[in-house]
Amino acid sequence: MLEYGKRFFTSGVAAVAITGFLSFSASAAELKIATLSIQRVVNECAAGKAAQKMLEGKMVELQVGLQKEQKKLDVLKDEIEKKRSIWSDDVRSQKERDYQKMVRELKGKSDDARYELKQTESKMMRPILVELEKVIKTFGPRDGYSM
Repeated sequence: MLEYGKRFFTSGVAAVAITGFLSFSASAAELKIATLSIQRVVNECAAGKAAQKMLEGKMVELQVGLQKEQKKLDVLKDEIEKKRSIWSDDVRSQKERDYQKMVRELKGKSDDARYELKQTESKMMRPILVELEKVIKTFGPRDGYSM
């Protein structure tokens, strides 16, 4: 009796699955879906190219500032390595603390620069994406796309 119930249940599940599949394939034939690469749109449109150029300029500007800080850090590190043996313990400890503080500050500035760049990118891409959405909403239904 238990075997009969299992077989009946399995047959029922299979029937439901087949029916669902058939109805899906019937409705799938009616769907017309388009895909679009937002990155490609941004790379090829005039507004996207202008935004990328501005972002690259901003990135270079931020990198120059961070490189100056890195050079100062490298100079202090070299000084510590060269004069470590002639300094007193107090002076050496102070210089090492100063170096660690500069490392933390540089990391913070780097994180801030990354965040600023990301915010700038978001701000510059927003109007492009809004315009792209308008184009999609206009051309999609007109050309018979479901999604």
